[in-house]
Amino acid sequence: MAKQLKHLRTAREVVKALGGNIAVQAMTERCQSAVPNWKKKNRFPSNTYTTLMPELEARGYSAPNALFGMP
Repeated sequence: MAKQLKHLRTAREVVKALGGNIAVQAMTERCQSAVPNWKKKNRFPSNTYTTLMPELEARGYSAPNALFGMP
């Protein structure tokens, strides 16, 4: 049976689940102000999807594709 993933709904929850601003900044190789801006907008750039979604799943989480501008 597949493991049930905890569903996150906001960018803030995603960042927290991944270890905070500095951890997400390192994962995505972005500038220091990027992650707080994503939390404020409640949306990640679509090109972060392939980096962040596998990390979330490895930690037992899922998030809506819409947070990444994906259908």
